[in-house]
Amino acid sequence: TITFNALSAVTYGDAPFTVSDTGGGSGNPVTFTSSDPLIATCTGSNGTTVTMIAAGSCTIYANQAGNSSYNAAPQVGQTLLVHPKALTLPDAAAQNKVYTGTDAAVITGTLTGIVNSDDVTLNGTGTFADVNVADGIAVTSTSTLGGASAANYTLTQPIGLTANITKANQTIV
Repeated sequence: TITFNALSAVTYGDAPFTVSDTGGGSGNPVTFTSSDPLIATCTGSNGTTVTMIAAGSCTIYANQAGNSSYNAAPQVGQTLLVHPKALTLPDAAAQNKVYTGTDAAVITGTLTGIVNSDDVTLNGTGTFADVNVADGIAVTSTSTLGGASAANYTLTQPIGLTANITKANQTIV
């Protein structure tokens, strides 16, 4: 039999980690594989180095071959949960606008925490607390993430944003 302890949850972008176990009587090495190499891979000596590829979950399997005296040990699997990485907008700003009668707001800022060169973009949207002309109106961010790697991340919405709505120019026809 193989003794393979439960795996702790990790976060996308965390450093690779090493798995280990104790194996059966055949003396053969225990080898590790991933049920989904799009979520995590098992590389290195006998697959003991687990690298997170994307957010999600998969099973890491431990296997040990038999020999002339022992059958192969029954496969043991442990679930690996890879949480999305939280991104922040430390320089978030709500943009001022000219009166339109709507509460739509535009949020800008630089995403912080992106892993390597992942394709993640900010869809900066929000809502004004009041649609009337005024200074310092509270704005609530409803921004989302876009790009090919967006599923590996969550966005921590900025708080405490304000912006101005100014008078619109009248056109006389």
